Amino acid sequence: MSDASERDIRVFNGPRRLEKAMHMLEGIVRGVTLDRRLNDDEMIVLSDWIGENFEFRNKHPFTEVVPRLEKIVNGSVFDEEERADILWLCEQFTTGSKHFDEVTKDLQILHGIMGGIAADSAVTVEELRALRTWMDEKPHLHSCWPFDEVNSIISAVLADGKVDAKEHEMILHFFADVLAFLNHKSLNRKAPSESSFVGGICAVSPTIQFEGRSFCFTGKPKRGPKKVLQKVVEEKRGTVKANVAGDLNYLVIGADGNECWAYSAYGRKIEEAIEYRKSGEKITIVHEFDFWDAVEDAGRTPDEED
Repeated sequence: MSDASERDIRVFNGPRRLEKAMHMLEGIVRGVTLDRRLNDDEMIVLSDWIGENFEFRNKHPFTEVVPRLEKIVNGSVFDEEERADILWLCEQFTTGSKHFDEVTKDLQILHGIMGGIAADSAVTVEELRALRTWMDEKPHLHSCWPFDEVNSIISAVLADGKVDAKEHEMILHFFADVLAFLNHKSLNRKAPSESSFVGGICAVSPTIQFEGRSFCFTGKPKRGPKKVLQKVVEEKRGTVKANVAGDLNYLVIGADGNECWAYSAYGRKIEEAIEYRKSGEKITIVHEFDFWDAVEDAGRTPDEED
């Protein structure tokens, strides 16, 4: 592609890129201030955002936002009032957007929050609880990558009310993997030197329907052989697929021997499902326990000894 053609495309997509930048800024500001502190590493992320979007410097609302951010980066106090003002500008600019739907906008904000949390390589319980509160207000993001994965990780980590060393490393690796895949370079300054992609991440409290839906199974089930689970699906007018595909509705992960199912690697099928989710397919990855809960909610279960 010629330089002229690339410039034409950038000009044509300018409004979309400007609006995406504001969504990302809203997320970054929310992320770096979840713990109500702002350190040097987090200020560098704000500075990188300014540099990455320099071409919009003379456009509204950058003309209002950038001078405020520059003062913060240069040592001015970033208090609660200043935070609220910047978030208000971001929200006002993106309300009623004609370029992005609500799902896309909020996913971009989520990416920014993840980058803001990881900016100082320190993830706290306070930050994760605040992120979960924000996510609880966004039910329309369920089944969208990486919302379910982030939700699952937060639930698993906060189960005991603390972030231990292994969980801390896992969260930073996962956030880095997501941001690297999305090519958010300014948000991924401290990416681990080696990727440790977190597979096997199941949706939290998923809504599972059977009639007209397709299921695939991986891992060893806790309750009987796979044919028992397959029989349940077929009795409830669902279909069973041998392999993962883009039109799959549910990938069910067997529970036997997998106590760390929330963030353990499970091999080919789980990685295939994650890749499809990255591309926008609505495959829901569910744990076997949630599968059986849905079965019981839907009615009779077959004899497990059949």
